[in-house]
Amino acid sequence: MASSYLKAMQLRKQLEEKAKETAQLRQKAEDALSSAESLLGNARAADLDVTLVSEILNKAKMSMADKDYETALAQSIQFKEEVAKAYDKLIETICASTESLLSFLDEGDPEKKHVQTLLVKAGDSRGAGDVEGALRHAKAAWQVAEKLMNGKLSAQFSAAQSLIVTARNSKEDVQAAEELLTRARAAMSSQDYATAFQNVRECIESTSGSLLEQ
Repeated sequence: MASSYLKAMQLRKQLEEKAKETAQLRQKAEDALSSAESLLGNARAADLDVTLVSEILNKAKMSMADKDYETALAQSIQFKEEVAKAYDKLIETICASTESLLSFLDEGDPEKKHVQTLLVKAGDSRGAGDVEGALRHAKAAWQVAEKLMNGKLSAQFSAAQSLIVTARNSKEDVQAAEELLTRARAAMSSQDYATAFQNVRECIESTSGSLLEQ
């Protein structure tokens, strides 16, 4: 009789511990899922492509519905890791694109130094694991660099157009120069600034050369 009672008590204790462990695991899974959903919202707001990785989150929700808390927790963690990778890839792409523009900008320009400072901040945030902050700094750096590049190219376009008009008035053949300028404008529209700069520079150099030969 005493032995049966002790076994019943032991079983009850084991069940209570199991229930406690399940409740704790459920809470961890719920917290991880909630955090993952917030991360998804932030990622979409940052224009991050999360189409593929969002499927992992959907699986986590289904696991929660099936009360498979351990799997739901693992899937939520996996989702966060994949989103972090997507952030990292986008940050790297933006920073590389921004750095490619810096070579076309004047060294003494204070705005160029501002771009460089933002890139450093992006790198620091990235290194600290703050991918959202890193992306904000990277985007800010790109926007400033792009504005500077647009201004520089606009001035180059005006100079090229003036030279073409002068060359045309001097009875020079300006067809090649006009084609270069058209390609430069098309490249600028597609944000291919390196090609735009190269084409407009060739346009200016070739047109200037033909005028000097007169």
